[in-house]
Amino acid sequence: MSLVAQWLRDTNQPKLTDEALIEKVIESFPQYAAIRDVWPAGHVVMTHDYAYGMFFIADGQVEVTVLDDDKKPTGAVMTLGAGKFVGEMGYLQGVKRCAIVTTKVDTTVYLLPNDAFIKLVESLPMWSMVLLDSLIDRVREMNAKVAAMK
Repeated sequence: MSLVAQWLRDTNQPKLTDEALIEKVIESFPQYAAIRDVWPAGHVVMTHDYAYGMFFIADGQVEVTVLDDDKKPTGAVMTLGAGKFVGEMGYLQGVKRCAIVTTKVDTTVYLLPNDAFIKLVESLPMWSMVLLDSLIDRVREMNAKVAAMK
């Protein structure tokens, strides 16, 4: 059992995929985040943009596409839906974005700017574990895709 899963179990925290947890996030976000509605084929994140914050998908679905050095799409890397974060890697590392995140349907996201994320984690410490759990899932998914290409 992972440390994140153990912490969630030991503290009786719901899993990230639980509807109740997503609702709790959405309820707490207005004091920390700005809401953005994005229409189908709209961009949430553009490659090479400065990572001024991260986004939480409240509802809808996005497709993450990585570009090569010539700025040509390498193909869709993954599709993410409600309850997932996007743009967190560039934000946490303090680097420019390395992917394009495009909506597939009408999508609502919450923008968590730099200062808001820090305040959110300070007031709701479980969010750092939720974010860590999300990142671990994303790395495992990418590892599986790389292994399948061999």
